[in-house]
Amino acid sequence: MQADTVVAQIRDYLKGRREIVCAYLFGSVARGEADAASDLDVAILLDGAEAKDHSLAVMVEIEQALKQRLGDVSVDVVVLNDASLRFAHEVIATGKLAFARDDEERVDYEVKTELAYFDHSAMFRMFDRAIEAWALGKEVQLD
Repeated sequence: MQADTVVAQIRDYLKGRREIVCAYLFGSVARGEADAASDLDVAILLDGAEAKDHSLAVMVEIEQALKQRLGDVSVDVVVLNDASLRFAHEVIATGKLAFARDDEERVDYEVKTELAYFDHSAMFRMFDRAIEAWALGKEVQLD
């Protein structure tokens, strides 16, 4: 599964979905590391009004539509409006932009997400060190 082919299919389908602000391909396909068992990971940002009331329905509809378009492949769609800060950062930093209806709104979301992520990065590192120490049976130090 080639990332460029998948991005083209995602873009072609999503241009008819008015509630989608933008979408990213992420994961093994985006990194060029996919194999026969790989699934397709897509993250979508919904227009604010749609995100509050319909995010689950939209997610399921898009998963089903992309499965039909791409054949026998498992598709996982994540709604960025509902995602954690760390996850959203990872998608923005490592994913491929597959579709953008509104570049201004997309860039605004990316900038706000990245600024918030970097504001919290010291806390994330401290948390990671504590989890690692705990997993290794070492004393957890939160400094």
